[in-house]
Amino acid sequence: MKIEALEKLLNNYSNNNKKLYEGSTINAKIIALEDNKGAIKLYDGTIIPAIFVSEDIKKGNQFLKFKIEKVEENQVIVRLIGDSKEKPSYSNLKSISDNLSIPFNKVEEIVNSLIKFNLPATDENVLTLFNSLKSLEALKTLKDEDIKNIFKNFLNLEISEEDLSFVKIQIQALKNIDIDFLTFLLENKIDISIKNLLNTKKVLNGNDFINFIIQKLNQNHSLNKVYTLENIFEEILKNTEVLKNNADFIEKFDIINLLSKNYNFYFFNTSVNDNVYKNSIIIKNKYKNKRVIDINDVKLYIKVDTENIGTIENYIHKHNDNIIINIKCDKKYIDYIKANLKILKESLNQIGLNLINSSVEEIKTPHKDIINFFNDFIINELDVKV
Repeated sequence: MKIEALEKLLNNYSNNNKKLYEGSTINAKIIALEDNKGAIKLYDGTIIPAIFVSEDIKKGNQFLKFKIEKVEENQVIVRLIGDSKEKPSYSNLKSISDNLSIPFNKVEEIVNSLIKFNLPATDENVLTLFNSLKSLEALKTLKDEDIKNIFKNFLNLEISEEDLSFVKIQIQALKNIDIDFLTFLLENKIDISIKNLLNTKKVLNGNDFINFIIQKLNQNHSLNKVYTLENIFEEILKNTEVLKNNADFIEKFDIINLLSKNYNFYFFNTSVNDNVYKNSIIIKNKYKNKRVIDINDVKLYIKVDTENIGTIENYIHKHNDNIIINIKCDKKYIDYIKANLKILKESLNQIGLNLINSSVEEIKTPHKDIINFFNDFIINELDVKV
């Protein structure tokens, strides 16, 4: 309740009290920049087209302080006046470090991650993340001999080469799981365990196991129907046969069910030349555990399979009529998509939307990108005594 109240308070503040006028100062992140024109993003997520009169500025994740030189109809002219990136106060971090006997650098890493996900830095949260991070880091360093000794000394088992290979594959899958991923599980009330870490990563990296269910359901329905999780659960209750040979769905059911408290999932399959292509959409709720989507300030992750250019991931942020889109695709199609961005801009203009920034990158496993995309909200300070 406290977090939701804070979110509403910040939202009301940004909507009702924040004024942009000539001579005022703002803290903002540069999210688009080309020939001193682009866009800035405020702490509350507001996106504003901007012209920069300062030299030697560049796009990045750091919040900077700007003076507003002029306000025009659809943009502001701003001048960089300094770095104002907010950080938790040293005294609060030092207090946590001393009270919990955790190294200061780890406390700083953990508290920054909690701020990112808008979670309180309670002793329980900090200790949970610290112990989980410590265990994860220890697992990542295990050698073959270490694994064999663990099985022998703690489980009284002689591990086979086949089982050793399996364990090593699981450990390798944990390599790129970091503090933000652990905090993401904490945010969604998912117990931090190796099984849940791996299954959550698989859910974010691909929902083929759900689209497989949809394909079975579509034997009795037309393709292109968009399914929510609720739709799928209802259909399964009517016909449990669709779960046969799909252990993945059963195993990951609890994970995606917990994620659905904060995220809205949509799935649909399309058919082209008798080939079925799997597609999905993720939208985060405006408030935790509340199914509220603000159409004037919304982020969408859209993943589509295509016949000619493979899998395309779209990270879309719509703020009022402004659109920012980051497209990820196979490396060999990057130039082709870049060459057609003008068509995308024109199509959006026709429906009253303004594409203020677009980029195209090589596609990679998306779990980190999805988490960072939906959780880049910044609050000025965290009350670590909550």
